[in-house]
Amino acid sequence: MIIQKMIRIALLSVGLIVTGCSQLNFASSNNELTVLGGEQLTYQCEDKTRVIVKYYSLSDSSLGFVKLGLKNELEITLARTFSASGERYSNEAVEWSVKGSRAFVQIRNQDKKWEFMHRDCQLIEGER
Repeated sequence: MIIQKMIRIALLSVGLIVTGCSQLNFASSNNELTVLGGEQLTYQCEDKTRVIVKYYSLSDSSLGFVKLGLKNELEITLARTFSASGERYSNEAVEWSVKGSRAFVQIRNQDKKWEFMHRDCQLIEGER
């Protein structure tokens, strides 16, 4: 229940940010920001859960984000954050981390520590 509340709050926050960014309009030139991408990839995790991930970015590359589809959950929007290796997307409650064809999902527990929700997720080639 706490996790669901955290996810709802994070979704609302990221949704507001993305909505606000999509409304930006630069009067000095024709540099309208648009959302690019939407490529969908499917991963199969160690626990047999399938994770559907859609990758997006803003046209000026200022923001990358994913929509993460988890079993029995709404799509969760996660912004790209710093990663020393690979790619990391987070909303401070849920994290998607991917390096090459392997990935994992973590959530923050009640003690604010990261714990695995799904680990050892492998990209399913050819399944979009």
